[in-house]
Amino acid sequence: MKFQYTAIQSDGKIVEGETEASAGGEVLEQLGAKGLRPISIKPINTLFRARKGFFGSSINAQDQIFITRYLALMLKVGTDLFRAIDILIEDLIK
Repeated sequence: MKFQYTAIQSDGKIVEGETEASAGGEVLEQLGAKGLRPISIKPINTLFRARKGFFGSSINAQDQIFITRYLALMLKVGTDLFRAIDILIEDLIK
């Protein structure tokens, strides 16, 4: 699956690109290995669109696990907690 990302380099420069990965967490690991701090990660296909609006109904255990893992990986690669939450909101609500 292809993902589009926006990240910050160590010198503060913002970069955008695409990468191939099996899941969003893998993208976060790839960016972290390159020394990039992710700002936004969006699948190019419809993965997150399928999840659109799931906050409007009850959140099942699978959704809770997905959100927790996604948040944990963003924090692991150095994303600020508040920025990580903003990323979750942007990616999951849109």
